[in-house]
Amino acid sequence: MMERFSARWMGIILVIALLMTGVLGFVNLEPKSGPAAEAVANAGKQLDALLAVGHKVSQEPLDVIIKWQGTWNTDRKPEEAAAMIAEHLGLGRPYHTMVQDHLVYRAEGLNTGARVQISVTRGSAQELYAVAQIKGLSEGNSSQLKGVQAQAGEKLISLGMDVKWNAAVQGSGDKLTESRNTEGNITVMLEKLERHAGVFFELRRVEGFQDGRTVSESYEVPNFPISVQSGGNSIALQMAVHDNTVTGQKEFSLGSPVLTVEY
Repeated sequence: MMERFSARWMGIILVIALLMTGVLGFVNLEPKSGPAAEAVANAGKQLDALLAVGHKVSQEPLDVIIKWQGTWNTDRKPEEAAAMIAEHLGLGRPYHTMVQDHLVYRAEGLNTGARVQISVTRGSAQELYAVAQIKGLSEGNSSQLKGVQAQAGEKLISLGMDVKWNAAVQGSGDKLTESRNTEGNITVMLEKLERHAGVFFELRRVEGFQDGRTVSESYEVPNFPISVQSGGNSIALQMAVHDNTVTGQKEFSLGSPVLTVEY
């Protein structure tokens, strides 16, 4: 299921500019204090909100991808940095691979049902670029994913990295096609998705994209603390509905602050 995520959304997301830069209360897994506390708490609230909307419109488990990514100003070599991060997160031994002519050091492992992978590469003379990616399924209880997310964010920040959070939730829009008016009409399905999301938080449309099989909108969400700037607007959520011609299903995707290309 997770392998289908990038394949079926890659064509959609490539046309969307890659932007890297109290909603709901569930189990409190955030660190009590320290420089990572606010970032981890904000990420936990936003993940809760995405999952709440996703489970509202789908009866099936949701695919979830979470990322902490950013720079690390350090004199450590990439392989040393990867080994240090892997040890902190309880992952396997790092290995290296070439990605678009860049040497990347990676390590991976399982943590309470979620697959965690870290990637470290040289950004500049004194800067490394690191990504911690968490993949898992949500079947209604977000506590495990939220715990893995909190652990990764807290550890990376405590090591001195300047990291940003991003998450994507994807599933089958079975509840978006329950009426004759919405069946086959992805624009109407997105409007229905907006109404479901509006039950949990306020959202304001900013900009959109549409072709024959995909419709997507970006939103300001006043109660979301994590956002990116685009054309003077503060975008905190992106939602899309897609007609998958391979599976024959209508699918939705929620990204916060935006949907990004998986790498």
